[in-house]
Amino acid sequence: MTTTPLAGVRLERRAFLELPALTALAIRSAGASPAALDFAAFTKHCETLVREHLDAGRAQPEALLLRLAEAGARLEARGVPRPTLGAFGGYDPEVAFGPIHRALPVLLIQWRLAPHAHLPPHNHTPAYVVSLCLEGACRVEHFEIAGDAPAPGEQGEFELRRTRAQLLRPVRRRR
Repeated sequence: MTTTPLAGVRLERRAFLELPALTALAIRSAGASPAALDFAAFTKHCETLVREHLDAGRAQPEALLLRLAEAGARLEARGVPRPTLGAFGGYDPEVAFGPIHRALPVLLIQWRLAPHAHLPPHNHTPAYVVSLCLEGACRVEHFEIAGDAPAPGEQGEFELRRTRAQLLRPVRRRR
């Protein structure tokens, strides 16, 4: 999907609570710490959550995000596969990526961004992409289309509405 430069985008704030805060609340309210998930259990759990979401007619997308974030907080990062990464898009500073898990509708991609690298807005249709931070930190912004937009694959201008901005950092488990 082609977008106009961000300078011309009208932004509206919708999210009052950030997802990491909601995740912490969900984990604390559950009482004892939930069991850790190895990579295979994590990917299977994410696929199940997304399928349930799709079967429910995509109702309550924020609930899906919360449940995916909770699963990510339980993931044992040591067991996450480390794919070979390749340059993505010819960006400078460099952006590199490699797929970790592909089972539509869920994709897991490992990214490595050089300091100050920027990946412009893009869409993930028809996949649900789970973003995890295993090391370092990264600012992530989510947008949705405001009004009409060209069909996927067609050129044209349209407006985006920012729905979430957050800092991704690795989960620090208490021992």
